Amino acid sequence: MHFHKRLKVIALTFLGLSFTFLPSSFGQGFSDASSEAGITLVHNTTGINDHKMGTGAAWLDYNKDGYLDLYVTMRIGANKLFKNNGPNPMTGIYAFTDVAVDLGVDDTSGDGGGISIADINNDGWDDIFLANCDENILYLNNGPDLSGDFSFTDATSDAFPNGSAGGNSRSPSASWGDYDKDGYLDLYIAQHYPVLGSSGGTNQDFLYHNEGPNASGVFTFTDVSDYLEIDSLMGYGFIGGWSDYDKDGDLDIFLINDCPIANGKKTKVWRNDGTNGSNPWNFTEVSASIGIDDCRNGMGIGVGDYNRDGWMDIFYTNIGECVLYSNDTDGTFSDMSEDTGIDIQPAQHFSWGAAFMDYDNDGWQDIMVSIGALSLNPNPAFPFNLQPNMFFKNNGDSTFTNIAGTLGLADDRQSRSGIYGDYDNDGDLDIYVTNYEDNCVLNKNNLNNGNHWLKIHLVGTQGNQDGLGSKIKLTTFDGTVQHYETRSGSNLGGGDSPYAHFGLDTNTIITEIEVTWLSGEVQTINNPSVDQLLEVTEPLLSLPVELVNFTARQENEKVNLQWTTASENNNDYFIIQSSSDGEVFSDLDEIQGRGTTSFNTEYQTYDLKPLYGDNYYRLKQVDFDGKFTFSEIRLVNFEGKKTTINVFPNPTKTGKVNLNFFNSNRNTTIEIRDLLGRLVFQNKVESIGNQLIEIPTSHWTNGIFIIRVSNAAMDKNIKVLIDN
Repeated sequence: MHFHKRLKVIALTFLGLSFTFLPSSFGQGFSDASSEAGITLVHNTTGINDHKMGTGAAWLDYNKDGYLDLYVTMRIGANKLFKNNGPNPMTGIYAFTDVAVDLGVDDTSGDGGGISIADINNDGWDDIFLANCDENILYLNNGPDLSGDFSFTDATSDAFPNGSAGGNSRSPSASWGDYDKDGYLDLYIAQHYPVLGSSGGTNQDFLYHNEGPNASGVFTFTDVSDYLEIDSLMGYGFIGGWSDYDKDGDLDIFLINDCPIANGKKTKVWRNDGTNGSNPWNFTEVSASIGIDDCRNGMGIGVGDYNRDGWMDIFYTNIGECVLYSNDTDGTFSDMSEDTGIDIQPAQHFSWGAAFMDYDNDGWQDIMVSIGALSLNPNPAFPFNLQPNMFFKNNGDSTFTNIAGTLGLADDRQSRSGIYGDYDNDGDLDIYVTNYEDNCVLNKNNLNNGNHWLKIHLVGTQGNQDGLGSKIKLTTFDGTVQHYETRSGSNLGGGDSPYAHFGLDTNTIITEIEVTWLSGEVQTINNPSVDQLLEVTEPLLSLPVELVNFTARQENEKVNLQWTTASENNNDYFIIQSSSDGEVFSDLDEIQGRGTTSFNTEYQTYDLKPLYGDNYYRLKQVDFDGKFTFSEIRLVNFEGKKTTINVFPNPTKTGKVNLNFFNSNRNTTIEIRDLLGRLVFQNKVESIGNQLIEIPTSHWTNGIFIIRVSNAAMDKNIKVLIDN
């Protein structure tokens, strides 16, 4: 069981008044907080003269302290993992410390590219995958050691075929999704082109299937790229994003290609068709039939529901005009770029990362776009150095307005990716922007406009631990319905907040949250409080065993434990657990299940050595795939087991002392020490019951000695005077 810290922000109301502000009412919406946060960082590329790509960043909470940490890749030198130290108790300012070297995730010799965060082994801790410009790396989070310190292990060679992930080429991004819903996250790696000057590289993308733990407990991956047809994976890919666009319950793949330089390989959409047919798994390339078969310089992808109709829409970046495809709710898409007003980028401008986010908590998803020249010394065909980022505010009527300048987000350097996350836990989304060959910037959101919000942290049990691929539907008191789909690895080479974020406008009442997990489980939460981080855990699947009863009763000097099942389906075994306080349980016995039965089956076992007093018992029913559930707890107050001791004679003049035990059935330790604490006698007696023990004392020095008798039911000291 892993501890997840739950945070809550309290909204204050003064004199019953409410205030609504526009960005122009109080200056810029965002301010540069890099310096005060201690994460001033210049992306160094000295000596690198190839294509200007490779600035990844991602938010994560690697130590689960409730504060978002930040990982940033570097093409030269050590990568950075900035640990969020939380608010300064005096100033309230949030500051970070680089712990990448300490934790073993600095990858100093690697040529950094993209990054993707996910819990790939379902142990509850964020793992890190580096999509590099050379060899990709998988870092597994080891969690805390006995001292509470964290570390990571490079598991690449053990996890992937032939010890490497991908094809030793420039990997702009990687993304995680469970395409077969087996509970383990699978991996798509996009590869743009072979690294200049290297050998053996390829521009083929890769799809890896997570096989789960092997016999040694190591999680391994299998290359299943041929499920998508190898020729279709040779398109100079920038990112493969996961989304259930057709709402059939499984994850599909959107591949954004750099088409003009990739022999005309257009955007690809692989519809997940499951196990129908003769292949182990079936994907069908449907981009042309659904209306997304562009040949553009595609780079980054954003997935979100901009018009709040419950269907995921697709935004992707380009050299020149960006593209917004609206989901028509029938399995097809329409290009709404012109109608929505997002097609205003000059033809010579390079746009890279993109994300849907609600920056002002008004309940409408806006669009952030990272833009930057390919080089500060472009050739005459690309004479534009200054290319400011854009931020499209959703006007709530299916149109957008670029307000980057008003918000203070029109950074005109070589931006590559912008990732959103609430690093200071004030309820609004902040943005970290990576700038190639320049200062990266932490943009703090200052829009304290009074709007309410909710962050949701999903914890999977039947499916992957992160709950990736789940759909969240949120309804507020005024009837507004919003939709969110959880994912890892969208944007470009980065990772946005791991939490689903909902702006609630002025609503203070959420009537219902409906979570449709990737497993198919539908969970409803009614009337949660606003302005908090809400953790939602997927309900455990009911095990295929019907328990009729479970009883525990005293039987002479034992406790008789019995239970009956009406039916079982592949149930592996039962574990009897006991406790002295009803809270901390330990395993007492294990009983094998009877397999698949449809009739009443009776089981019985005993606790041969119950404690004197309260004994709590429960039945742990463990299924063949490791899932389990508990029975109700039974209490037995065991009487007649108290250990009593009589020491005689006392004082003793006979050269021996006698210990007479009554009604003890516990392993017992006897120690005798003099008044200086020196041990003169020790013995361990197993389950002694009623028994007389004689201890010779003729060789002892006369004086007072302390006899200590201890077992699970007692710890007693008795003075005895030896006077031989």
